[in-house]
Amino acid sequence: MLLETIRQKYEPKLNMLNQIVDEAKLELHQIAKLKTQLSKNYFDIAFIGEFTAGKSSIINALLNLDILPTHLEPTTARITFISYSDDPSIVVHYKNGENKTFSYEIDFLKKLVASNQDDIKDIRTIEIFLDHNLLKNGIRLIDTPGTNDTDEERVNITYGLLPEVDAVCYVTIHPITESNLEVFRKHILGNNIHNVFFILNKIDLNVSQFDLIVQDTKENFAKICNSKIKNLFGISALDYLEGKETEDFELIKKSNFIPFHEELINFLESGDRYNNLELQYANKIKSIALEAQNLLEIKIAGLSMPDDIFNEKRESLESELKHYSEQAKQLSQDAETEINQLTNKLETSLDHLLEEILEAVDLSVSNSEGSTELIIKQIEQGVKHKYDFWREKNEPVIKSYMETITEEVRIRLGKVVNNINLSIDKYTGRVSALESTNSSTPALLSNDKKAQSAISIASAGTYAVLAMLHFSIAPLAILLAPIGFYLYNKKKTEDRLAVKPKIMQEIQQNNSNFRRETLREIYQAKKSLIGEIDSTITEFSVKIKKQIAVVEKQRNEMKDSLESQSQSLNNNLQQIKANFLYE
Repeated sequence: MLLETIRQKYEPKLNMLNQIVDEAKLELHQIAKLKTQLSKNYFDIAFIGEFTAGKSSIINALLNLDILPTHLEPTTARITFISYSDDPSIVVHYKNGENKTFSYEIDFLKKLVASNQDDIKDIRTIEIFLDHNLLKNGIRLIDTPGTNDTDEERVNITYGLLPEVDAVCYVTIHPITESNLEVFRKHILGNNIHNVFFILNKIDLNVSQFDLIVQDTKENFAKICNSKIKNLFGISALDYLEGKETEDFELIKKSNFIPFHEELINFLESGDRYNNLELQYANKIKSIALEAQNLLEIKIAGLSMPDDIFNEKRESLESELKHYSEQAKQLSQDAETEINQLTNKLETSLDHLLEEILEAVDLSVSNSEGSTELIIKQIEQGVKHKYDFWREKNEPVIKSYMETITEEVRIRLGKVVNNINLSIDKYTGRVSALESTNSSTPALLSNDKKAQSAISIASAGTYAVLAMLHFSIAPLAILLAPIGFYLYNKKKTEDRLAVKPKIMQEIQQNNSNFRRETLREIYQAKKSLIGEIDSTITEFSVKIKKQIAVVEKQRNEMKDSLESQSQSLNNNLQQIKANFLYE
C-alpha cells in the first residue's frame, strides 16, 4: 500500500469526523494532530531511548557519517531532524521563533556543542539536510534527547513528537530499566505506533552473554506488547563505526549492525511500513470517535433535561467526581507509602550485603598467597556466592511484594473508573439508579500479605529490585571493576595489603553509585504508577466537568432551542456510530 492510497482512504473520514465534532462544538485536539500526520510528506523514523543508549551513534552508523555528536551532556541534547536535499545545509530553530540557516559542515554540530553552550540553551530543534540515498523518497530520521532526561521541557518535546511519527527505533542497553519499559508502554504503545524496531545497543559490553541478554530483552518487551518480539537486533554501533573507519571487516561482522541495516532498508523499500501505518490511523480515528461519543452523550443528556433535574444531576455528578478524585488521591498516597516502606528495607538490606561483600574481599586479599589472577578469581567467586545466595532466597519474595502493590492499585483504580462510568450512566439516563459500591476501601496490602512479603527483606539488598524489574545484571561488573587494575599494579604481598583500603573504598563508591541508580529506578516506578492513577482519574474528570460547564452555558443561552439543539446533537451521535464505531 502507498501513502497516497492511505490518504485517499482516511482524509475523507477524518474530514467527516472533524465536521461532526465542529458542529457539535466539541474540543478534540487529537484531530488536528492526526491531520498533520496524514498530510505530511515525510515518513518519520524516531530514535527513542534513554540517555547514553547510543541513539546518535546508530544514526551515524546508518548514514556512515560522523555527523551527530555522541557522549552529549543532557543539557546539550536537542531533537535533530535529518532529511534529504541535493543542497546540504543545517537549519537551527530557536525557542524565540528565529531560524538560522548554515552551510553544511560534517562537524558543525560538534563545534556547536563544544563552543556555544549558552547558545544551545536557546535552541529548540535542529534540521540537517543531506544528499544521502537512505533519506530519499521522503525518509526522515529523528534523533531525540534521552527519555530519562531530568529536564521536563526536553522530554515533553520528545513525547509531543511521538503521536506524529510513523516508525520508531527503540534503542536500549542491557539491563532494561523499569522506566524504559514504562516509556515504551505509555508513549509507543499508547500512541498506537506499530512500526517498531527494537535495538539492543552496546553488545560489545556483554559479548559472552549475548544470547542471554537478547532473550531477556525480548521477554521484557514481549510482556509489555503481549506478543513475541521479532524485530530485535543486538548491535554495537561503535564497533561498526570503528570497523568501517579502520576497514576491519571482522569488527564490522562482530558488531552485528549489517543485519539491522539490511532489515531497515528492506522495510523502507517495501509496502509494510504503510500497512502498519494504516492500522495506526484506523486505531487513532476510532479512539477519537469513542471520545466524541462519550462527550456527545453527556451533552445530549444535559440539554434534554428540565432545569430542576439538570441542576440536581449536575450537582450529584460533580459531587461524585470529587469523591472519586479523593479516592484516587488516597490510592496514590497508599501506593507511595507501601513503595517507600520497601525502599527503606532495601536501603538497610544493601548495607548488609555490602558488609558481607567487603568481608569476602578482605579475606581474599589478606589471606591469599597466590597469583594476582588467583586473588581476583577468589574475589569474584566470593561475591558471586553472596549474590547467588541472596537472589535465590529473596527475589521471589520482593517480586511478590511489588506485584501485590500493582495488583491492588489496578483493582482499586478499576473500581473508581467503574464508579465514574456508572455515575455518567446515571446522569445520561442509561441507568435509573446506582447501587452503592463505595464500601470501605481495603488496605493496599493485607496484613498477611505484608507479613509474607517482609520475610528476609532485610538481608536481600537493592539487587532484588533489579530482578523484580526484569533486570539481568552481573553485579561483579559494577562492584569489582577497578580491583583488577590495582592488583595488577601491585605484585608483592605487602603491596597488595597496602592497596586493600583503596580496593574497599572503590567497592563502597561503586555500591553507592549502584544504590543511587537503583533507588532512582524505584522512584521512577513509583512516579509512573502514581502518574497513571492521576491521569486516569483527573484527566477524565476534567473533561467531563468541562463538558457539563459547556452544557450549562448553552442551556442558559439557548433556552428556546434546546430541543432542536438536542436533536442536532443526536444526529451527530448517530453519524459517529454509523461511520466510525459500528461500520
